[in-house]
Amino acid sequence: MFFLFKKMVGLCLSPLSVVLLLGLAGLALLWLGRRRPARRLLTAALAVLVLVSYGVPGSWIVRWLESRQPPFPDGTPVAQVVVLGGDYSFSPGLPARNHIGSSSLARVVEGVRIYRLQESGCTLVLSGAEVAAGMRAVALELGVPEGDIVLDSISRDTGEQARLLRESLAGTSFALVTSASHMPRALGLFRHQGLEPVPAPTDYLCKPGPGRSLYSFFPAASRIRTGERAIQETLGLLWSRLRGRR
Repeated sequence: MFFLFKKMVGLCLSPLSVVLLLGLAGLALLWLGRRRPARRLLTAALAVLVLVSYGVPGSWIVRWLESRQPPFPDGTPVAQVVVLGGDYSFSPGLPARNHIGSSSLARVVEGVRIYRLQESGCTLVLSGAEVAAGMRAVALELGVPEGDIVLDSISRDTGEQARLLRESLAGTSFALVTSASHMPRALGLFRHQGLEPVPAPTDYLCKPGPGRSLYSFFPAASRIRTGERAIQETLGLLWSRLRGRR
């Protein structure tokens, strides 16, 4: 029940949900003849939409989160590579590899890359309820032997992943692979369980560039998605700190 509550709060506070709620409230007041508050709500809805489509403040927040940890140092030996699952969409009739979304795909590819850097005796741990099977299919097609893959198909969020994997990871060196914006929260939750992972961020949404381009002067749907990620991670970090899991 609590898991669903967290998901619902995140969905209701996403940029498009806020725009929709403000717009609907404004239209309702307009139909009721209350023009002044209606104009204010509709203006607020448009303002939120414009801001998030230009990356304000979502891109700023995500860029800060993604800069907290450097990429995985390739010369670092690890005994296990733990890949946290991301987005997932079950699609009947399609192979399991097609069920995982872009962030999950980026994570499993980075996990396989780090796995291949190890000389021997490395295990690839794929974690995350339904998405684990899809990541396993991708890892197998990328040449990882089935015997080197361990699945965690139970945990539904990062807190459960850290808790359920604690025993198998205790006392071992392991890389933790997840999206760069998610890494600060994931590190805090794993360290709360007494673990010390080597961060391996990937799936960067706000890559450093040479400066402003013509593209930056136009709104973009990708920046709205970045705003959604910013809200999701900000809420997750706040909740973790409230529960003492920094």
